[in-house]
Amino acid sequence: MEIYPYTIKLIDPLFYSREALSGAYTPTYLHATAVNHAVAWSVGRSREDQSYIISEKKGGRNIPRYNHSWIEPDFYFTPASPKGAVNYLVEMVKGDMDYLIQPGFGQAKILGKNIGRNEVLKAYRIFSISPETEFNGYLHADPEIISRMPACIRLGSFRGKAILIIGKAMKTFGIVSDQYVN
Repeated sequence: MEIYPYTIKLIDPLFYSREALSGAYTPTYLHATAVNHAVAWSVGRSREDQSYIISEKKGGRNIPRYNHSWIEPDFYFTPASPKGAVNYLVEMVKGDMDYLIQPGFGQAKILGKNIGRNEVLKAYRIFSISPETEFNGYLHADPEIISRMPACIRLGSFRGKAILIIGKAMKTFGIVSDQYVN
């Protein structure tokens, strides 16, 4: 296996949050699990045992169904950090079909129970990372896999498009036994 640098350049705004839509900021890094699943799905390798969709299958809400970020044995994308400063794009959303937010007037409901005070308008601000933002990370893969990597992937809660650019293999100088690194 070889190590390749990779860059993800956003075409669409990127939003993801573990707290639903309620005014959350998108963190300024890409988690390895999200990138690995996005690439695996784009090459047609979705696996039920490693799904990162959150559902009621193995318990309650917000319990992911994956065990680790190593989704496929053929490749592994490390987390990606932003190249330069990150600009946010502020958008208003209603939260239709989110089931945690009840759009409209009156009291909000979760699982059929009234919560909170009466709200006039149930729309929320979300802070997405703006298009043209670039993220850098590393890919660990066999050389024959590189030619089959997609040029475009979908990321985030709204499945925005992003360009995946894989650089040339990096020169490595040997193998070291397991050790801690920072």
